[in-house]
Amino acid sequence: MWGGGAAIFVALILAVTYLLPGGGTVSGGGVGVPVGHPAPGSTISLRSTAGSSLSLSELRGHKVVVFFYEGATCGACQQQLIALNQAYPQIRALGGTVVAVSVDTLATSQGLASQLHLHFPVLQDTGHLLGSAFGVFNLSGGMSMGPVDRHSIFVLNPNGTVHWEQLSLVSMSIPVSSVISAVRSA
Repeated sequence: MWGGGAAIFVALILAVTYLLPGGGTVSGGGVGVPVGHPAPGSTISLRSTAGSSLSLSELRGHKVVVFFYEGATCGACQQQLIALNQAYPQIRALGGTVVAVSVDTLATSQGLASQLHLHFPVLQDTGHLLGSAFGVFNLSGGMSMGPVDRHSIFVLNPNGTVHWEQLSLVSMSIPVSSVISAVRSA
């Protein structure tokens, strides 16, 4: 019924989706910033939905959850934003904060932040500076949303070092309980 190439393609997709921990979630694996390394691009200042520009270096002294997502039209990304927003009080209680990063325009991100009632800023990475620095810009795999920062979460410790990272190229969902555990131990 299917040619050999199509069957192999389907088998590879199923293997990536179901055999990787988290259903297509990658931790480590040669992409992103390795745990234990300083967060790259910490001095890159990006416009934010909070009304001013923000750089990761300004958040030193706090545990920081950095969520790169594929854009406002991505339903899975919206669900991850909602989950992080719901967990935000708990993250704050652990000495953490959250910033989301998107290649969307600031106006698009402001509309989404307002619609979802986000309590944390979304940074505009239309120049792909921060996504490229973190190694999550335009990765292949999963859904193709074009040249975007791929669905990933990094937890930085108060010194600005990557304490934990997870990329979710296929399932596009990272359990918030895992993020909270990482913030707790950062």
